[in-house]
Amino acid sequence: DLGLPVAGILEGERVLGLDRLAEAAGLPEELAILDPRGLLAEDEGLEATRAALARARDAGITGVPRAELRLVAPLDPGKIVCVGQNYAGHVREQGLPLPTRPLLFAKFANAVVGDGEPVIRPATTHALDLEAELAVVIGRRARRVTAADALDHVAAYTAANDISARD
Repeated sequence: DLGLPVAGILEGERVLGLDRLAEAAGLPEELAILDPRGLLAEDEGLEATRAALARARDAGITGVPRAELRLVAPLDPGKIVCVGQNYAGHVREQGLPLPTRPLLFAKFANAVVGDGEPVIRPATTHALDLEAELAVVIGRRARRVTAADALDHVAAYTAANDISARD
């Protein structure tokens, strides 16, 4: 944790900060001072950030080894919308009928923790369920988006550990 915003993990498990992207690869300085959420708002689609990352890669610019950093949660999300029963095999495993439409539920933003941070188990639960999930980061405001245009609003994908109290 260098206290700096991070643009991404590059090849070879090296992390390159936005400040370094501005200094060495032409990322506009007004983007380099933002946190990830601000960056998503100001660089829709992350075009400028992706271009700077490509220039850094081409120039052989490397960052800090990931092993030397303590990663914190990458975003303080405004919303976390989850889709339940989205894997048919898991639904059948539970003896439930397949849903006819997406089952949406929310999680609070304070449920997000960084890599290696402790998860607090509620004392009252006896059915804690852990699942690996695909997390989709929506990078720009979206409402009534058609299926054909949906991916235009996706800024990134990442792996997430979903931990839910089933009781």
